[in-house]
Amino acid sequence: LEVGARAMRQLAARYGVDTLREVGQALLDHSERAMRAALTTLPDGVYQAEDFVDGDGISTYYEIAGAGPPLVMYHGLTGTGERWRDCGYVDGLRDHYTLLLLDARGHGRSGKPHDPTLCSRRHRAADVLAVLDAEGIGRAAFWGHSL
Repeated sequence: LEVGARAMRQLAARYGVDTLREVGQALLDHSERAMRAALTTLPDGVYQAEDFVDGDGISTYYEIAGAGPPLVMYHGLTGTGERWRDCGYVDGLRDHYTLLLLDARGHGRSGKPHDPTLCSRRHRAADVLAVLDAEGIGRAAFWGHSL
């Protein structure tokens, strides 16, 4: 750790702090572009995230399909994320968007809390945020109905 700190001080003295920041940001930007490009080559898959946003421990099941800007698809009452696939939306959108198909809490393969207060809008919104956080997505479009 000390060796790294010493090297950074030497680089800052030689090139200036602003230049070091610019180079660091350029490196981060390049890494993000490379990672996003690599992610588009991965096959569609099924993933599971645990909702730790509000600490209630209810798991949130979700699938990811496609490539492009992220689009959260949130089903209606008594449905699951699979409904979007069954109705043809996934096939129609997967070439244009990275689709995140969630099973809302209390539905499908997501956790089913026994306490009805744990199914509030705030909890369901926190579940969506937990999935976005788990996937490293800072911003996404949202398409939902009914709930």
